[in-house]
Formats: sequence, structure tokens, C-alpha cells
Amino acid sequence: MASAFTSPYFLLLVACIAVIVGVGIGIWRHRSAPGATALVGLLAALFVWAAVYAVGLVTFDPGMRVLLERVMWIGVTAVPVTWLVFALEYTGYNRWISRRFVGSLAGLSVLMSAFVFTNPGHNLVWKTNQQITGAGVSYTIQTYGPLFWPFALYSYALVLAGSILFLQLVFTSDKLYPDQSVALVVGALVPLVANVASVVGLAPLEGFDLTPYAFTVSVVAFAYAQVRFEMFDFVPATRRLGRDAVIDNMLDAVLILDTDRRIVEANPVAEHAFDLERDELLGNALSSVLDADSDGPVLPEPGIRREVSTRRDGQTWEMTNSLLTDWQDRTIGHVLVFRDVTDRVFREQRLDVLNRVLRHNLRNDLNAIAGYAEILGEELSDSEAQLAGRIHDTAHELSNLGEKARAFDRAVEGIDGEPVEVDLVRSVTDAVETTRQQYPDTCIDTELPERLTVSCPAPELIDIIVGNLVENAVKHNESASPVASVKLAEDRESVPTALIVVSDNGPAIPRMEQEVLEAGSETQQRHGSGLGLWAVNWSVQRLGGELSIESGEEGNQVEVRLPREHRERTSIQSALATGE
Repeated sequence: MASAFTSPYFLLLVACIAVIVGVGIGIWRHRSAPGATALVGLLAALFVWAAVYAVGLVTFDPGMRVLLERVMWIGVTAVPVTWLVFALEYTGYNRWISRRFVGSLAGLSVLMSAFVFTNPGHNLVWKTNQQITGAGVSYTIQTYGPLFWPFALYSYALVLAGSILFLQLVFTSDKLYPDQSVALVVGALVPLVANVASVVGLAPLEGFDLTPYAFTVSVVAFAYAQVRFEMFDFVPATRRLGRDAVIDNMLDAVLILDTDRRIVEANPVAEHAFDLERDELLGNALSSVLDADSDGPVLPEPGIRREVSTRRDGQTWEMTNSLLTDWQDRTIGHVLVFRDVTDRVFREQRLDVLNRVLRHNLRNDLNAIAGYAEILGEELSDSEAQLAGRIHDTAHELSNLGEKARAFDRAVEGIDGEPVEVDLVRSVTDAVETTRQQYPDTCIDTELPERLTVSCPAPELIDIIVGNLVENAVKHNESASPVASVKLAEDRESVPTALIVVSDNGPAIPRMEQEVLEAGSETQQRHGSGLGLWAVNWSVQRLGGELSIESGEEGNQVEVRLPREHRERTSIQSALATGE
């Protein structure tokens, strides 16, 4: 027996146990990281397996040797369960780690341990358990019973399932976790191979268990993954759980469909949106939650938005469709995102009606008022004719304001058209001539190149920018000698840019006018006095340009920078669909 303590089989196993304990202490320091506690549990199970087997190697009493074999199975049955829980938690599959799921796995392990301890009464685990002394140590040769093989296959399946989770990271983690994943897979598969070899009789000594010795490879692999790749500082669970959290915490409803348009996943917002529990959504066809024909709703092309109605309260949703593909770029499903646009649709309907009233009814009435005021001005006395003239001019200005709004709307509707080349010199010249005719007492200077063009999908927006800037510089100029100037130039220092500078010597543009443009909205306390600057600001933004205003005691200078080449505006959905 004394020679058993000096046997290389025993000493090697003691060294393995020491490594397990050391690595376990190191991992315990990171116990707050995902998977760390489960890995410590796995190392504890390995320790029980290896330590009891080591004691068994130097135990020659037959009764005590058989008892140790049974005690060892506490670790044997715990290893596959703790390995799988570690793999699930570390890779971020937390939804699987429920009390019911883990309890079921642990329950099977406890049940198997119970069969092991009661084996003398039924021989279901081992039919025979013969003690052998060889190479200076004690071990057993067993004849397996009918329960052994199902449990062995079950244990191998758990170990392989956890290994597959780590192998997935090697191919799908965008090079973030492959090294540590390979180390963990090696740490799992080496003991598995050793155990299979021992069970089928390929060990150097018949009946000898190589598995505890293979734990050395496992523990060294785990330690290498932690020390070399900071396994618990750079955890895959963060990525997967982050993706899940994005979907779960989105304010939009998300449904994931398979290729048959059956719902396979839904986030909490979708449950509320469609007034159905998650279990009621999963497995059902998309047509069960949307108003659609018997063939089901037509999915929009990727990147294209489409309005759909649900069966709940007549809500309207804007649906976008993204294709779900596998590693071979085959379509395996669809990700549908639904944004509630009920309020927007209702608001658009109201605006359409209000626009029709303002553009048609109000315009006709204003023209009638202007006509009546002009007739009255011809027939009334001088003082009364002046009042009629003011009525005429006010009605005319309001009608022009409506025309500006209508012109801007028409221009914006054409923003998605093909870009055309616009001559800025001609646009400025036309705007200056029109303004000179309306305000002949104002001096308008120009500094124009021979030619300067921009590429624009809506040329009317250029006329809106130039026309409003020139008109504002003159119309609101109350100085004794009103002067305005318009300058065109090209900025070639960075991206080719056309520069439009309109200056005047009139009163400073009110700070409030500038603040509401910067804020992007108006309130009852803070608002502009007209539509001109808003139209300029909107037009510049739509063309991808920049607007700046400088005002002071000496007058105003408004500067507009427009890109000479039009850049197509691409939505995020379209970019994702086309791979841009």
C-alpha cells in the first residue's frame, strides 16, 4: 500500500487535483461575471471525481473501495450538468437557464446517483464490480448494467451540446471570441474522449479510468482562456444579451417569422400592440394579427415601409421587413418591425383637410377681399381709400404667403426625383430682377461668376432659397438708403460647395427668429413672424446644405452653403437591405 502513494498514477492525479483547486480559486475571484459561478461548480464536480478516484487508487479494502466508487459518481453525474449550464450562461443563452430546466437536469443526476448507491439491490448500473490491484494501485473492472449506457449517452449529449455553443462562437462572433472558445471546447472534448476510451476498454490497464487525468488538460485550457484571453472580462453573453435587450426594450413591435410566415418570436411591445400573449403569438400565422386576405399579408420589400392595420382598435402600423439569412446567405425568415403611426396618419388627414381649406377656400376669399378693396378704393375719399388700400395689400400678402407654402410643398414632393443641373447665376439674376421691380427704391448689388451650377433633384427649392433671401433683404429694410447685395462663389477647400451670401443694411433679424430656426420648432411664446426663413431653412436642409445668419447694428448677412453634387439620401432600412 505504501508503494501506491509513490505510484506515478497516483502522483499524476494528485498534481491534477492541485491544478483544479488552484484554477478554481482563481475563477472564484470573477464569480460576478456570467458563467463564472457555473464554471466553479464544474471544477468542484471535477475535484470530487478526481479526488475520490485518487483515494480509491490507494484503498485496497474491497468494501471501502466499492463505497468510494459510488461516492465518486456524485461528481460524475454533476459534471455534464454544470458544463452545460456554464456554456449556456457564458454564451448568453440565459432564457434556457430556468429553474425548471436546470432542476430537471439536476434531478436526473440525483436519480442516477441514487441508482448507483442502491445498485447492490438491483444491479441496473453495474452487474459486477471487481476490484483489481495492478501497477501498485487499486481500481475496478465493471460489467455495465442496462441503466449505464443511457446515462452515458445522456452525459455525452450534454457535453457535446455545450461544446457546440462554444463552436458557434468560433464561426459567428466576428472574430471576438474564437480563441477562448477553442480553448474551452478542447477542455471539454479531451475528457470526453478519455472517458469513451475508458468505457470501451481502450485504457492501458483494463478497467482503469483515464477521465480524471484528462481533467488536467481541461483545467489548463480553462486557465489559459482566462489568463491569455481574459475569459471573464470579455464575455460573449454581453453581446447576445445585449441583442436580446435591444429587441425586448425597443419601443417598436418586433415579430420574427419563419419562411412560412409563422411567428417564431415576439418582443413585449408586440404582445401589447396585438393584444395577445406571447404564447398566443408564437406558432401562428402573421395574418392572425393583421388585417389581410386569406393568403396572408403582402410583406414589403426589404427597406420599404408599408402601412398595415391590426385587428385591435383600428390602429395603423408602419411595417418594415428585413430578411433573416444563415451563414450561406439563404433566407430563413423575416424580421418585421412595426411602428405605431396611428397618430401620424390622423394628423396627416387633418393637415390634408386644413391645407385644402387654406389653399383653396381661403385663397379664393382673399382674392375676393382684395378685389372688393380695390373697387372701394376707387370710389371712397382719400382717407377711406387709404384704408381700403391697406386691406387690399394685406389680402394680397396673405395670398402670396399661401402661394409660398404651396410652392414649397410642391418642391419637397419632387425631392426624390432625378437630380438635374441648376444654374445658380440665372436663379439669382431672376430673383434680383423680380425684387427690383417690386421695390424700385432699393439698390441691389450683385457679385456673380460667369457660371456656377449645383446638382439638385428639386430645382424649385433653389428658387425658394434665393427668392426668399433676396426679398427679405429688401422687404424688411427700413433704412433711409436701403442697400442689398448678393454674392455667389465656389468653395473648393473641401467638398465642392456653392456659396450664396445675401447682405443688407437693414435692421437686425430678431434673435427670436434665429432661435426658433435653431430649435426646429415654435411655441406660443417663441415663434417667427413669417414663412420666408422657415422655407429657406427647410430647403437648405433638404438639399444637404448649411444655413448661417449674422445680424448686427450694421445689417444682416445670410450665408447658404449647398453641395454642388447631390448625395442620395438612403434610409437605414434600405442600406441594410442593399448591404451599403
